[in-house]
Amino acid sequence: MTVNDDTHMTPQDLLDRIHQGRQALAALWCGLTKEQMIRRPGPQEDWSVKDLVAHITWWESFILERVTDLVNGAKSEPAGHQDVLNARAYEQQR
Repeated sequence: MTVNDDTHMTPQDLLDRIHQGRQALAALWCGLTKEQMIRRPGPQEDWSVKDLVAHITWWESFILERVTDLVNGAKSEPAGHQDVLNARAYEQQR
């Protein structure tokens, strides 16, 4: 990675770090059995691994859409309260 100082990196470096982080995250659930993916309680009191994966992928998609809109000139407006967005994610993913 090419880092000019502690706070700056190239766009490609940022993309590389995002991809590496995503691969490391996916490695946590790859290879789990169906039973392990849906067992409750899972990593969180009332969520299975499958629920967490759905939650993470919803947020990835949401953020990607927001960034794409901003890059294309859309106005930056508040997305909403995190609890409201999490409820929307749950409804869309269940």
